[in-house]
Amino acid sequence: MLSEIAKQIPITRPVQKTFWSIVIYCTFNALVKGYGEFGKKCSNEGRALMQLDFQQLIAKLEQLIDFMPIPHKAYVENYIKAYYLPESSMESWILQHRVSNIYCFIKVFVIDLKIKEYTTNQIITLLNVATHISKKARTRIINALEE
Repeated sequence: MLSEIAKQIPITRPVQKTFWSIVIYCTFNALVKGYGEFGKKCSNEGRALMQLDFQQLIAKLEQLIDFMPIPHKAYVENYIKAYYLPESSMESWILQHRVSNIYCFIKVFVIDLKIKEYTTNQIITLLNVATHISKKARTRIINALEE
């Protein structure tokens, strides 16, 4: 697709990679947003379907673009895998992956296109659908997030 345009209009390889990186970032961000802000319940089967859908998306992207690895892949993988984290690991995962929105915006679009953040809503949804997390731990972590 982009390579066909590049045949008619010269587009350098770095520009193509930047274009695809931004398109993939927006796609993956929308995917995590869908998983993390609109899902009220999620079964084990639903989580497996999330992984399957993401694997299918990666397979299609690999056919479209001619560079590897697919950028920002870990962003979605980490979010889906977080559903399976034991209660003892969940809090440290949240601390590791939660950064302020302003910092993330600057980091993503100005510096290096690496995603380092899940929103508070996405993390709260993750906690609420992770049935193996005790209500006490869930409440404690959510209260800490909202402070």
